[in-house]
Amino acid sequence: MLHLCGNLRHFIGAVLGNSGYVRDREAEFSRRDVPRADLLALVEAAKTDVTSAMARMDDAAMHEAFPVEYGGTTVRIDLFLTHLLSHLAFHLGQIDYHRRAALADATSANPIAAESLAAAPSAAR
Repeated sequence: MLHLCGNLRHFIGAVLGNSGYVRDREAEFSRRDVPRADLLALVEAAKTDVTSAMARMDDAAMHEAFPVEYGGTTVRIDLFLTHLLSHLAFHLGQIDYHRRAALADATSANPIAAESLAAAPSAAR
């Protein structure tokens, strides 16, 4: 969770939203025994940063270059957001598999069902 929140707060909150967040990527991987309340607060901060930054984006901005090179290249904002989404989904899947193994719980984490996406208002699509 530290890595996911740091990643989103950096690339979306700070780079796109000018939130002022300063990333400590090393700490994202080295911190241990972080209290649950602190993790939940980090998730809320990431949500706030992402929501604020995305509220300022319009369709035209999505076709602009992401302001920071990534992997030695420059890509459009919409494509970089797709990359961030796949990164988030990958790690959330890892977390879910770890949860299942640690708790001996085979139930799904219930990702968003396709029916829910299809029923979403057209403005949100």
